Amino acid sequence: MILEAILTAIVLFLVLLMMGVPFGTIIGWALILLYIVLLLTVVLFVIFFAATGISLLFFRRVNGEFLRFEDSGRFDRAVYRADGQEYTCLFPAENVARRRIYSEDSGRLHMLLVSRSAKRRIAYDRHSLVIITIGIVFSAILVFLSVWGTMLLQHYLT
Repeated sequence: MILEAILTAIVLFLVLLMMGVPFGTIIGWALILLYIVLLLTVVLFVIFFAATGISLLFFRRVNGEFLRFEDSGRFDRAVYRADGQEYTCLFPAENVARRRIYSEDSGRLHMLLVSRSAKRRIAYDRHSLVIITIGIVFSAILVFLSVWGTMLLQHYLT
């Protein structure tokens, strides 16, 4: 898919050049389009981590035991037992430090945030909470850089 997008951009660039559109105009519009795509990406990133952070308010803290990995599509997800119920972690299981994060020692308890709803058997483990925290901090930095970049761009365009 990325290769097709690159080839499409190259063909479009060549067609515009053959039509007589100045090189500077093509590059200017390409940069503006790239900037808009970057801003939309930042907005989606912020919305995802803000919604995830807000959803944590509706979860309760429990201790659970790691059971296994569930292959549910592209990524493995950790499954825990807490309060006699099985809960599947919403975030994909980490591959790099899998043995350290997901200890299979029976009796070792992991801190989990589980859904208060009895119908939804989902959880966030400690690793997921670290990722969410990093994502929220990174989102704040991206928002600051986006606003600063927009102001800087306006300054140079006027």
